[in-house]
Amino acid sequence: MDYQAAYSVVDDDMTTAEAFRILDDEVNKHKGFILSLQTRRNTFAPISKLPPELLSRIFGFVSQAPPDYGTTVLSWIKISYVCRTWRNIALNHPSLWSNLPLGYRRWTKEMLDRSKMASLDVDVDFTVASYGRTLRDTTSLALFHSSRIRSLCLTNVDRGTMQKWFLDMPKFMPRLEIIRLSVVRKSLDPLLDPGCDLPPELLSTTDRLRRIELTRFKFNWESLLSESLTHVKIHDVPLTARPTRIQLWNVLQKMPLLESLDLSNSLPDPDTSLTPSSSPIHLSHLRALSFLATTPQILGVLQYLSFPQTAIVKIDCKGTTTTKFDFTGITSWATTFLSTSKKARGPMIRSLDIRSSYPSPGLKFRAFSEVLSDDDFTKSSVDPKFSMSLTDGSTTDINTVEMDKILVDVFSALPLQGTVSLRLDQNHQAVSSRTLTDTFGTLGQLRAVTVVGAVAKVFVGALGDNLPNRRSTRSHHAQASFPALRSISLCSVDLECDVSLDSLETAIKSRKKRGVEVRELKLEMCSRITQADAAGLEDIVPTFEWDRIELGFTDDEEEEDYYDDYGYEYDFEFDSDDMVSHRLGRGKMSLLASVSPPFTNETNAERAIQDIDRDIREHESHIITLRNRRNGWVPIAKLPPELLCRVFHFASRDDKFLQWIQVSYVCRRWRDVAVNSPSLWTNPPLQFPLWTEECLSRSKMAQLTIVFEFRGRLTTPPDSLSKIFLHHSSRICRLKISLSPESSKLLDLMPKSAPCLESLIMDGNPASMYIQPGQNTIFAIPDVSLCEMGRILCLELTGVAINWKSHLHNTLTKLKLHGIPSSRLPNTTQFWDALKNMPLLETLDLQDALPIIEKATSFNEKIHFRRLQELLISCSMAQVRMFLQGVTFPPTAIVKAACHQEQDTEYSDFNVILSSMAPTIKANGEQLKLDISIPFLSTGSPGLQIEAFNSPGIQLDNWEFYRVPPNPFLSLAVPRRNTGPVWDSVETVLTDVFHELPLDEVTQLRIRDTTNCLSSQTILETLGTLPKLESLVARVKGGYLLALQATLPSSDPSNQFTIDTVSFPSLRSITIFDTQFDLNAPDEHTITPEGLLDCLIWRYEHGAEVQNLKIKSCIRISSHNVCLFREVVVDVEWDGVEEFFTDDEEEHTYESDSEYSPEILYTDEYSSIYY
Repeated sequence: MDYQAAYSVVDDDMTTAEAFRILDDEVNKHKGFILSLQTRRNTFAPISKLPPELLSRIFGFVSQAPPDYGTTVLSWIKISYVCRTWRNIALNHPSLWSNLPLGYRRWTKEMLDRSKMASLDVDVDFTVASYGRTLRDTTSLALFHSSRIRSLCLTNVDRGTMQKWFLDMPKFMPRLEIIRLSVVRKSLDPLLDPGCDLPPELLSTTDRLRRIELTRFKFNWESLLSESLTHVKIHDVPLTARPTRIQLWNVLQKMPLLESLDLSNSLPDPDTSLTPSSSPIHLSHLRALSFLATTPQILGVLQYLSFPQTAIVKIDCKGTTTTKFDFTGITSWATTFLSTSKKARGPMIRSLDIRSSYPSPGLKFRAFSEVLSDDDFTKSSVDPKFSMSLTDGSTTDINTVEMDKILVDVFSALPLQGTVSLRLDQNHQAVSSRTLTDTFGTLGQLRAVTVVGAVAKVFVGALGDNLPNRRSTRSHHAQASFPALRSISLCSVDLECDVSLDSLETAIKSRKKRGVEVRELKLEMCSRITQADAAGLEDIVPTFEWDRIELGFTDDEEEEDYYDDYGYEYDFEFDSDDMVSHRLGRGKMSLLASVSPPFTNETNAERAIQDIDRDIREHESHIITLRNRRNGWVPIAKLPPELLCRVFHFASRDDKFLQWIQVSYVCRRWRDVAVNSPSLWTNPPLQFPLWTEECLSRSKMAQLTIVFEFRGRLTTPPDSLSKIFLHHSSRICRLKISLSPESSKLLDLMPKSAPCLESLIMDGNPASMYIQPGQNTIFAIPDVSLCEMGRILCLELTGVAINWKSHLHNTLTKLKLHGIPSSRLPNTTQFWDALKNMPLLETLDLQDALPIIEKATSFNEKIHFRRLQELLISCSMAQVRMFLQGVTFPPTAIVKAACHQEQDTEYSDFNVILSSMAPTIKANGEQLKLDISIPFLSTGSPGLQIEAFNSPGIQLDNWEFYRVPPNPFLSLAVPRRNTGPVWDSVETVLTDVFHELPLDEVTQLRIRDTTNCLSSQTILETLGTLPKLESLVARVKGGYLLALQATLPSSDPSNQFTIDTVSFPSLRSITIFDTQFDLNAPDEHTITPEGLLDCLIWRYEHGAEVQNLKIKSCIRISSHNVCLFREVVVDVEWDGVEEFFTDDEEEHTYESDSEYSPEILYTDEYSSIYY
């Protein structure tokens, strides 16, 4: 369909809705054609000819495979989304949906429906991380289908939850083949665990049961009488529920097909009165046997039990208070069991692992029928043929004699004549070297020994021993121990504490002299060995291997070696696992393709697929044509390019440059508008060099905005920025750069002329950059750079020096100079000449940028900034005074001044500063608000800060006490005087402020005094004289109350009030914030509820009543006090917080109707609090 055909589908006279409907119908028609063609195309694929039975079988393999890393148990369902045929096959095979994902409520219900009557697998582990309401509910839902459950595995379940499930679920389970149940441990001692009751009827209908695993359950042992059982695992049965020997024998006799038997803390105690039949029970199919019990319990079972010698046996035997370390019966049985195997098949044990049974005293033995290397001993994939743990559960210590006896008994019991490899792993030296020599030292085929830990001392001692009553056939010397030993491996051995390096070398040299040379020595993770020590061992051993890790010298060396050796190995294994998982994930889908039969007529199939693909492309082209036609009816498509360009401008304001460009990818028209609008590309991203070049090309001759912030260390400026300065300086309109010590070359690259530059911002603040220790960089714009800036309006420099003559132009409207290096400050003449040259300034911000005061400075003519709207100045008081004496500006300008503390500060300068600010106060009309902070300024020095506001929307009593309202028209910060006490100087400064500034129009006052620095007399003579003050916000102390209950002094000739005039004559609202009320007698530094009440009553009686009282965040004020205040004040607001009362005070407060007793005192808890 061409464009003409697309335009003929709709008429221009149609409405937009009707045109959309027709075009959408045409698009959907072509989509339907494409879908039909794709369905037809799929029929030519070889895999589509697979029968449903085979596809279902493949889906079964995929669904049963464990989920890959990062996926869930539901990930396999994606395979059913390939096509409609696969979807129908998956939905019509209930067996695919039998493995319930109990962690997903909706999918559990869906799979129960899709599985129809197929057998179910319910498998969930209730660990701490996954134990939740959803999992419990879905498990309950699955248990209601108990008649279909084939495998029931519920592990780590709470005892109460398990009992509830047993009570609610149906007990009919005819299909059950596997049951695995375990409840959460309630006690560390298995003997004290109460266990969980298993209903006897639960297993009454399980004729197909093959495997049963119960942990911490109480049940009827006769319910296990099932001839079909092949695997039985019973752990931690409570003492009261353990079977008798007769019951256990009856159960085992009814299990002729048993292949695995695992009983842990479940065997009965020996009872002679209940002795079973003398004939042993023969389990002919048994392949694995595991017992964990006491010595008498295990002997009582083994003596009446027989099974094939090919079975894997694991015995964990614990001695009792009577048997202790006597395991003779166990070793005798092992001799009988293993001797038959030796006669039948020759040497059975080729490798033996001996280790301590920490934390219980004793030894563990693991016998293997294969010859194992050092690494094979530690791999869990290699199962021992026979393992035995002999410990004593009644004691925590064992001596050498007892340990030697265990070792000798086991050595005599096991057929070790053909043992080739031995591993000794003990963390303490409990075996004697003589015993080791008399036992394993006599083995004639033992060629390799691996020693781990402190037992190395015993082994090295045994290396030099002689075998008893034996002579060498080649000499008259006694035969050495370990006659066939050729390889020794030492792991985690301290070659200073466990065994000395000298003794190891002596033993090896001695064996070499006696003709039993050690040919291979390996050291792994051994401590206290250096490169020099290793070189000495290489000289006496033909093959020496060392991991070259020097440990045990310093903590830093040990930590570094550990991470170097094991950190890399861990990362490598992790990456390998990810790679394997990725390959397995791809293998699932490749399984489907690998079973597809070849197509019979390959040529015809390829031709048909090509025809179908051609038709699909044709329909897709028609859809694109129709959509283009449809886009022409969208209202936004009718926007002119100029308006679209403006919309793109708003989108391009985002800080992330590459995000807004996505707007131009919507359609071809938007793309053309964006590319052909140079103003959209005027802010090149310097961090992307390729995009920078593209933006410079697309911007054509439009003015540029260059913004770059240096982060970290830069050896050279970026090439893109250098090219802009070199080739595009005439187009730069705005330039903003954050400097670093390594970017000094950038200042040298700046051009001399920047005719279009309107804004220049440079930040050389050391707080935002990386500075090497001892580095002191001074940033300065070269005198020959940026001299010609005819259109400059804004200049902001922080920590950057300039030429005060060539860089400050008369076109500037905003000047900000902060932190000019002291060596580059101007003199007085340069400073005033520069200011005279900038008559158009509207904003002037100077911080540490004024010249040093010269003696006898005089001003012939003041500089008048007639357009100045905002003045910010921060320097010493003398410099502020000098500046304000030399300039004039409109009184409506916002003024913010901060004076620094200096040793030679003269407070006559302060009066000059105040007189200079008086016109600003007068020019801002009525309804002034004043905020005073005492005693610390933002500079950290004590002093006073005053901020004045004239905005009608500001109410100081509604602001948080420690927050300052925005946009003051006057801000003044001054330090205290250098002479006299701190607080006396602050009172003097405050008095000067009220005498010099015209504050008669102040209606709201907030004074944030963090200490008790103001006396009542100062408050009365300053704050109390304000004639129009209506609202006062303060941390009220006793001094305020005294001033509020006083009359203005008539001795002051400037006082306009009579002797009967009350202080604060117009005050109607008081806000008390963050004040601690004292219950003792008040003074100028404390306040009591009674004192405040007396003050309010006094003002009421003198005709100056307070109409509004607000109490916020105050301490030790009660509702009883507030009720008394409401009897005097019309409107009382209280936040209702009662804090820091003692128990006696609370009882007195709420039960007594009288006033507070003056006898109540602070406790130590509150008297130590400082405010």
